[in-house]
Amino acid sequence: SLQDAVSSPKPSLKVEKRSEQTISLWRIFLLCAAGGAIDAGYVVEGAYAVPLILESGLSLRFASIPLALSPILGLLSQSFLGAKSDQCRCKWGRRRPFIVLFSLTAAVGFGVAPNIFYLQQLHISYTTILIIVGVTGSIIVGDFGIGGLLLPSRAYLMDILPPSQISLGNFVYSAWIGLGSFLAASLGGIKWSWITGGKELTVQSQGQIVFGLTSFLIIVCMILTICSVKERPYIKPEEQQPLLINERR
Repeated sequence: SLQDAVSSPKPSLKVEKRSEQTISLWRIFLLCAAGGAIDAGYVVEGAYAVPLILESGLSLRFASIPLALSPILGLLSQSFLGAKSDQCRCKWGRRRPFIVLFSLTAAVGFGVAPNIFYLQQLHISYTTILIIVGVTGSIIVGDFGIGGLLLPSRAYLMDILPPSQISLGNFVYSAWIGLGSFLAASLGGIKWSWITGGKELTVQSQGQIVFGLTSFLIIVCMILTICSVKERPYIKPEEQQPLLINERR
């Protein structure tokens, strides 16, 4: 009857609450590996960038100017790249493509910088100009990659971890920063002349070893980070639909 239809209980819609999924400690450790790569790059750059630039032939008066160009590039591009990362629809997720991009950029820049001096074997009139441009340009590219890696790696950490583990994630990330700084600073304290049988190494040779190992460390940390936890692809807000279930009172 009409009265029964009015008084009968009506089905209601309720949004199902998803349970908080915690991440194991060893996965958090791998997730934060990019932090070690970032600080390792900065430490090695601070120790060897200016000596390499001076070795290329650039005057001491202008040696620090190339180091100021990368922060300016970061200032102009970070907001744009951050917005692109937030809306990235790659099947890898929003952050991992940018972590790979900036890690490879930093590794290539630091790996190429000390090897530009092989252009001296060309014996052409403008070799010095090529070496100056190559060394300074490579260092700028490496520094830009390290600076760009900071945002997606931190955002990746915040996206993956539940609120209850954010403090732990920040602690592990800070520990990786300290570990990366220690490893990079230790590279400069090793007497690499044992490789050449006791012969003293030049700035170029020392830079090739240290920058090469740093590039390798950046690649390793990148692999550890992107393989740690699977990231969900980006879904536009208008496409997101809550999981609804029917519930009768």
